[in-house]
Amino acid sequence: ALEIEYITILQPVMGIKGVQSKLPRDKNSVDYELLADLNKNRSDYIKILNSFYDEAKIICKELSFCYDLSNIAPPNGQNYTDQRHHSKKGNYIIAKEIYQIIKEKIINK
Repeated sequence: ALEIEYITILQPVMGIKGVQSKLPRDKNSVDYELLADLNKNRSDYIKILNSFYDEAKIICKELSFCYDLSNIAPPNGQNYTDQRHHSKKGNYIIAKEIYQIIKEKIINK
């Protein structure tokens, strides 16, 4: 009714296949500890997470208003505060990507 464009974001989460499941080089980093713990103690959670993301990525590709950002802000040192939430640094990376998406949509109107 208001002609507002809708967008949805498939967010990055530690442990999903690809860059979000690669241990950082710095073994003393927060992200290394979090991901190592996730891999060691939460294998059932990782299976469920990846099953969901496998399906969500397929659906997202089919939707014109869905943007898959699941590969940005990986656990490369200090991008996470816990196994599900990004740090200030990680959120900044994600926010920059969302800003670019919105900016492109406005420009291309």
